[in-house]
Amino acid sequence: MLPKRVLRDENGAVLVLVTAMIIVLLGFASFAVDVGAAAVEKRKMQNAADAAALAGGMELPINSSLAQDRAVEYATKNGADSTQVVTSVSEDKSTITVSVGKEHDFRFARVLGFHKVDIKAKAKARVAPATGVLGCIPFVLKDQELEVGQEYKLKLFPPGGGEDNDGNPFVIYLGPGNFGCIDYNNTPEDDDLKDQNFLNNLKYGYPGLINVGDEFKPLTGNRSELTKEGVEYRISEGGDALVVYIPMVTGFPISGASDMFTVVGFAAFEINSSKPPGDGNQSEVHGWFKQYVLPADNDETLKEYGVLGVKLVDIDS
Repeated sequence: MLPKRVLRDENGAVLVLVTAMIIVLLGFASFAVDVGAAAVEKRKMQNAADAAALAGGMELPINSSLAQDRAVEYATKNGADSTQVVTSVSEDKSTITVSVGKEHDFRFARVLGFHKVDIKAKAKARVAPATGVLGCIPFVLKDQELEVGQEYKLKLFPPGGGEDNDGNPFVIYLGPGNFGCIDYNNTPEDDDLKDQNFLNNLKYGYPGLINVGDEFKPLTGNRSELTKEGVEYRISEGGDALVVYIPMVTGFPISGASDMFTVVGFAAFEINSSKPPGDGNQSEVHGWFKQYVLPADNDETLKEYGVLGVKLVDIDS
């Protein structure tokens, strides 16, 4: 039988060991809590970098300086330390890269000697011709070179090419009976429904996504009064309503109702509010082509017509 003193000594040793284990376990648990909080902060920083890159990309390729300023603005709005935001734009102004950072203080892991950690994240956005656009109006343009800033007519009477008496270029040769209109809804042979769809799509934009490679039938006839009503609505709204998206297509000249347009890209057109469409044969839409960036999927291999998409890409791309 062991002496009572020996038993008391062993009981004391076990108590010290258990206490030490509890302290270690609490330390690891506290460390795990801080690591989890740091992981949440890392996700926030990645979101900040993503938002900053996309916001900056919206200003490319026209203004790389503004693109970088916008990136810094959005990064700090989303929690990044403004002193740790670094931006760069590629030489061709097609991509912007954003690095963000923030110092994260540990609360519990200090007992183990860990006081803080630097959290960093990086994102890259690319601008290239958009592959799909929401809100297109029911006009189309033939695949061609478009001059930014030059005033054009979209919807012509009579169909043709060249210039008018004021020197404004006609943009497409349309074929007999066509005036540059398109039927996104593939409407059955119901003239009233075709007219209503045309007007709604002109006023508000087609609600579906139009993609490169899509095929549509032309919408024959002038629809002069509907064109006048739809464009005047946009002029009355003003602002962003004056900028419309138009599919660029192949398939001209149209020779019959069974022919199809094939979408190859998208142009952005700003309606000239000082020249609203006239009546009857004068229901022409005047305006200028411009470059416009949207949050949309894109493809570097596509021909550019003016509408660009910005999206996040791999850092190493």
